[in-house]
Amino acid sequence: MIESDQLTWNPEEIQGRVLNLLHKATATKTPEYTKEALTWLARLYFVMGNAYPDTKDFQRFKQNTLKEMGSPPNESGIFDFITHCFNRAGSTERDEYILACQMRSVIQIFCDEIEDIELLIREPDRGDVEQIDELLYQPREFKTDIERPAWTPAYHWWWTVHNRTDR
Repeated sequence: MIESDQLTWNPEEIQGRVLNLLHKATATKTPEYTKEALTWLARLYFVMGNAYPDTKDFQRFKQNTLKEMGSPPNESGIFDFITHCFNRAGSTERDEYILACQMRSVIQIFCDEIEDIELLIREPDRGDVEQIDELLYQPREFKTDIERPAWTPAYHWWWTVHNRTDR
């Protein structure tokens, strides 16, 4: 999902890529570009030191991001991203669980730094993030531990909850 070589990119390059992907999603009516833009926002978060700056330029980038996210193809892309995360969150397969954790971290970074992601999708489709959390909270037994990637904040509990002992 997020490769380590992509974490050394220039923040301005990543911002341009995010906006280009969102614009492309709108122009081509292809929600796949939205899902890719969301993962690039998580890369940007890491590249910027796990905190987005509070500068006028970055505020403008956030506003442009939200404006683009409001288009129907991007709304569909957000919903698809959340749905894919939900579908993987209940898995007992280690790789699927890791992918769900990565996607959940992307969702949380967006919520913390940009906007509550569920406010960007239609009312009947809201509430899935809470259901994802419920699924991720279920204990699982994997043969090897899962390491939290460097690009994710330490407070993302879903990376360690699978080892709970309160069964």
